Amino acid sequence: MSLTVTATWTGLASASSSALISGGGVAMIYGFLYVAASGYCVAGSLGELCSIWPTSGAQVGYVGAQLIMALAIMYHPAFDLQPWQQYLVYVLLLTFALFYNLFLSRGLPAINHLGLFVLFAGWIVTLVTLLAKTPQKASARFVFADFENATGWPDGFAWLQGLLTLAYSMTCFDSAAHVHKGFDAPINAIVFCYICQVLLGLLSIGSSAAFQAVLSIALIGLNISYAIVISCVLITGRKNLPPREWGYGVKSGYAVNIVAVVYCILVSVLFLFPASVPVTATSMNYSSCVVALVFVSATVYWFARGRTTYKGPVVDLQED
Repeated sequence: MSLTVTATWTGLASASSSALISGGGVAMIYGFLYVAASGYCVAGSLGELCSIWPTSGAQVGYVGAQLIMALAIMYHPAFDLQPWQQYLVYVLLLTFALFYNLFLSRGLPAINHLGLFVLFAGWIVTLVTLLAKTPQKASARFVFADFENATGWPDGFAWLQGLLTLAYSMTCFDSAAHVHKGFDAPINAIVFCYICQVLLGLLSIGSSAAFQAVLSIALIGLNISYAIVISCVLITGRKNLPPREWGYGVKSGYAVNIVAVVYCILVSVLFLFPASVPVTATSMNYSSCVVALVFVSATVYWFARGRTTYKGPVVDLQED
């Protein structure tokens, strides 16, 4: 399920243009090694905790509508894409997901297997097609050595910005844990999430900058939530973790957890910066405003209600 939800290569393909101007092949190749290694540490840290406390949640996506409309433009170059048209495709995909979760949820394992097959088959077909249909290939120097920076940022920071494309395509590590209770989600909760996503999508018609800020908060929020949970393990000490079915040793666990936290914090901060400078009202990254709003809202809710109603995971302790 994690492979199907993460869909790394499709996410990378849909956002690769950002990395090409923020370091080029150097950022894509060497940045991928760093992101992959750090992503392993994040996934491993979360997997260890999930073996103790399985949990549940949900994800939101907008990439599907973008890919469908990109196909329409590719086959009909004269097609003038309007924001409302992409929004309608987005709503159509959400409605299909709503219908499937309400009435056909028992078939989700089959859908995951189908999705896994389509991902791998699509990756192979795309790779072969690009190699066969591209008459002039880039040189090895261009791929592995040339540094391209068209962002206006200093080279070092531009390379870090190039990591965001890779980080975007390698997230949602926790998706598999949501299966534990995901099928028992109340109908009203599913419908409520659907309505919220439909309403949020309206922002894409009025202001693309505002809508991109909302999308960014999903990735920032995920990484912040990962960092908070893993930091709690570091602060309280790994020796205090309950017995678990799978996990790291004390020393190796600390190393993995520290790398994971540093990576999550780094990516979360980078997602708040604009992609290029100088910055205009249109190119400004408003994610920081959304993050601040979420933190204020969460803090108010916690003191008003959450601290008296929240029930944490229950752990059975047995005496030796």
